[in-house]
Amino acid sequence: MGVPALRVRACNKAPLRANGEYVLYWMIAARRAEWNFALQRAVEHAVRLGKPLVVLKALRRRPRPADAGAAQRAHRRRAWREHGITADRVIARNARMSEGSEALWEYARSLIEAAVAKGHLAPART
Repeated sequence: MGVPALRVRACNKAPLRANGEYVLYWMIAARRAEWNFALQRAVEHAVRLGKPLVVLKALRRRPRPADAGAAQRAHRRRAWREHGITADRVIARNARMSEGSEALWEYARSLIEAAVAKGHLAPART
């Protein structure tokens, strides 16, 4: 059983790109695997196209003011520095991402480099 037609709407006029490397599901609001029609629709596209499904849950740059967990997450960012986590460790831990998509891995590397430049993450040890 597919996604109910009532739950499907076009967000833009762009055609489906069947020649892409993967189907990307950008998880924004519904962060759950069950009762998630958008995720189900992405799975349907991936199966129909014979492509892997990449689920992206992006981290926000800044917490919303009303976000009760903001202070705790800010502490975790400091904790990386306090515990000596360096960029090379983060890269080593996530390098397998390139096996799924080189483009996605390049984007992730740019985020790691930006975190180093902003002082959120210690640079690689030499």
